[in-house]
Amino acid sequence: MKPQTDRGQTRQFAAQLFIILDAYESDYKFADFNKPAIDQCYYDNMELDEHLATKERLVHILDELYKRLSSWDGPKLPKHLIIHLVLMWHQFESKFVDRWRQDVAENVREFMREVAEGQKRFRDGEVTESYSGYGSLTRSNADRGDTIRRRHRFFMEWMKPRLQLIPKDPKRSFDLWEREYVYLSFNGRCAYWDNPEVCGDDSRMAFKEAEVHHVEPHSEGGKTDFENGVLVHRGCHGKIGTKVIPVTGRGAVGGGQ
Repeated sequence: MKPQTDRGQTRQFAAQLFIILDAYESDYKFADFNKPAIDQCYYDNMELDEHLATKERLVHILDELYKRLSSWDGPKLPKHLIIHLVLMWHQFESKFVDRWRQDVAENVREFMREVAEGQKRFRDGEVTESYSGYGSLTRSNADRGDTIRRRHRFFMEWMKPRLQLIPKDPKRSFDLWEREYVYLSFNGRCAYWDNPEVCGDDSRMAFKEAEVHHVEPHSEGGKTDFENGVLVHRGCHGKIGTKVIPVTGRGAVGGGQ
């Protein structure tokens, strides 16, 4: 499917992805995306707000998938598999540190190989788990919510043990009391005050300009606690990125936001 030439199919598939993600985000259910459902989606969203959260979420996930699969040299990804990848990304991104992403392409390739092998064996009279749990569910009623739910359960059970699923600290941001503690611990001075590439300002900052930076990035499993937090100017925070920069009185630490 090429968006430049297959515009009708591309719009239809985009609507299917939107229906699936919207239903899952809203009610944790798997919706039908057959023709009546797509027609209803178009009708309900004729004046789709460009800032609609589900649309932005879907675009973000597809961008991330493209980054991971941009060098893909395997067989063409079927639409039903893209649906499950989108849902998996939605489920994993906020819960686990980013390391699982690096193994996605390799495991998608292996999953497709196993499903194809299951279909081949079925033609020879043997029913494998990959066929009964996934392959057979890509045939009849493949666009029905219950079928999608059953496929997705098999897909997730297959993928989970093969990816590096390290939980993130469920707490993402430092609260007011923690910010005050870190502010006082650093006497109101930016942890990078003596590094001209980041800050270079040794004056005491106003509390409203202060932010707390995760030394070990939250996305890499860093905790939101005093041991992993340093005081920074709001303007300095974005400059740190993932660099390893010495912090005054704390030694060498990594970057992260």
